[in-house]
Amino acid sequence: MTRVVADSIRLRLEEEDLRGPWDPLTPEEEEQLRLSGRWPGHNIGGLLQRNYELPSTLLTALRTAAWRVSEGPLGELEEKGLTLYSQDLSLEEMEEREELIERVYSPPRIVREALDRYRSRRAAAEGEGAE
Repeated sequence: MTRVVADSIRLRLEEEDLRGPWDPLTPEEEEQLRLSGRWPGHNIGGLLQRNYELPSTLLTALRTAAWRVSEGPLGELEEKGLTLYSQDLSLEEMEEREELIERVYSPPRIVREALDRYRSRRAAAEGEGAE
């Protein structure tokens, strides 16, 4: 399982939108990542249980890509006071918040996408083998 997850993440990180090259995280960014808790956004199909251990270099690459891709929309969310959902938000603010959240790539989102792509590749390969 660990190899499948790690290989899937590596492939996902090689895709154009996450490829980089990225500047390394600063100590301040590392600290902010540790303290950030849940990232804003949707946690559809959340990773409730993690039964694998990833190499530290892969975790660093995953976290760095997630942070670098997301730092713009995360900054805008914070600047505009839209990080946390509130029933007091206007319709325009809620729409703007949703648009910004769509641009946020948390590490769990990247892992989910990587595993979805793995399942799709596997299903396609099995389909080809049935012919």
